[in-house]
Amino acid sequence: MPSAEAMKRILWSIIAVAVLGSSGAMAACPPQTGGTTAQEIAASQARILCLQNELADETRLRQMELDIKASERRLQELQLQQRMDSLPKYTPPPVVVFVPAPVVPPTL
Repeated sequence: MPSAEAMKRILWSIIAVAVLGSSGAMAACPPQTGGTTAQEIAASQARILCLQNELADETRLRQMELDIKASERRLQELQLQQRMDSLPKYTPPPVVVFVPAPVVPPTL
């Protein structure tokens, strides 16, 4: 099993690749245009489609980040459980019951 540090590096590398892959799409959306001509309407539709794709990419990225954080928490829980399991088991001392000697009344 890889170490926790190695797992973190792998997970954050995945995020970095996702961010770099989606950052190009953010800059590619055309600017907003106004108007009612067919060309302007087509440009607005292309912009809306680009923004929708950008939003979908951002949503996937956020979901990946949440999954990575959940994986990190699970890894920490497993490591803590391993540490707890490796501790020596506590066995309580045997119970000693004190039974007083019976009191015998003096005889006359």
